Amino acid sequence: MRPDLASNSLEFFSKARSPNSLQQAAKLYLVEQKQGSIAVKGTSIARDYSSHWTPVHLDVLVEDIEVALANAVGAGAILNGEINIYQWGKLAALRDPFGHGVCLLQFQGKGYDLVQD
Repeated sequence: MRPDLASNSLEFFSKARSPNSLQQAAKLYLVEQKQGSIAVKGTSIARDYSSHWTPVHLDVLVEDIEVALANAVGAGAILNGEINIYQWGKLAALRDPFGHGVCLLQFQGKGYDLVQD
């Protein structure tokens, strides 16, 4: 990664995070999804790696999606649409200032267990 891009990315994610997020443990899910596959279970939305679903795509689990969204947009992210509500929780699809797809997820109930096939 270019040093200037790394520095800018660190600055963005530092501004976008909630104040106590670096003190919390995080689960990392590595899920390979092919281009054209269904992105959201129960819909016809297909992954298109030319924009939001870039080969490296972050899903960030948050406790309060409205607060996290305000922080991310304030730091330079662009919201794609609106907050969507599903059986498993809420999702906000964003692009970071560098064009990478980032989703904010607020789970309810069983969370990712309801998302996976």
